[in-house]
Amino acid sequence: MSVSEERIPLAEIITIDTGNIINWANMKRKVPTSSTDEIRVSIDTTLSACQKEADLEKQRDLRQLVCCYPNKIPSLETREEQKITVKLFIFNTEVEIFKEAIQKALKQLSVTMIDTVLLSMPDEPDDENLTIDHVKPLWEILEGYVAQGTIGNLGVSDVDLPLFVELYNWAEVKPMINQLNLATCCVIPPEMKDFAKENNVQLLTHADPRSKPFTCHSNSRYCIYF
Repeated sequence: MSVSEERIPLAEIITIDTGNIINWANMKRKVPTSSTDEIRVSIDTTLSACQKEADLEKQRDLRQLVCCYPNKIPSLETREEQKITVKLFIFNTEVEIFKEAIQKALKQLSVTMIDTVLLSMPDEPDDENLTIDHVKPLWEILEGYVAQGTIGNLGVSDVDLPLFVELYNWAEVKPMINQLNLATCCVIPPEMKDFAKENNVQLLTHADPRSKPFTCHSNSRYCIYF
C-alpha cells in the first residue's frame, strides 16, 4: 500500500494540480530526462507538498481530493494578453469523463474560454485499434464547446494521415493542428505536408509520452497539459 492510500484510503478521485513547474527550483537544479519523468516528479512533489499542509485526519474521510502545489506565482498578464492551449490526454473514452476533463481544465485555470484544445487519444482505446468511431463522440463534444464560445480552435496529437483526413472530412469544426511526436516522426511524411498545406493545417512537434504518462494502482482518467 502506498503512502497516499494509507492517508486517504477512501478517496475515489484525486485531482493533482502541479501549477507552473517551470518555476520549480528542483526542476531547474535537475532537469528530468523525459516528459514521463517530468510528470512523475511533478506528481510526487505536489502530493508531498499537499500532504505537509493538510489535515491528515480530515483527509482520511474524503472521497474526492484536490492537491494543488502551494505558492503559485501569479501571472502579471491579463487574460487578453494570454493564449491558452490545453492538451487532453484521454485514457478513458467515456463521454462523461471527457466532459469532466474539459470542465476541470476551465476550473483549474479560472477561465471561461480556452483558445486551443488538442486531443490526444489512446493508441488502443478499449483494447481496439484507434478508429474514427472512437474519436467522433469526443469530437462532437468539443464542437459543442466551440459553438458556445468556450473553445476557440481544435487540434489533435499523433494522428496518422488516413485518420486525420477522415476526421477532417467528417468534422464540422475542422482540426487545424496535428501535433506529431519527435520520437516517432523525425521526418514528416510528404503526404502529410501536402494535405496540411492545402488545408491550412499547422503541423507541430512535441516530446510528450505516447503511452500513459504514469502508472498507479487506480485507473488514471485523464491528464491535462497547459
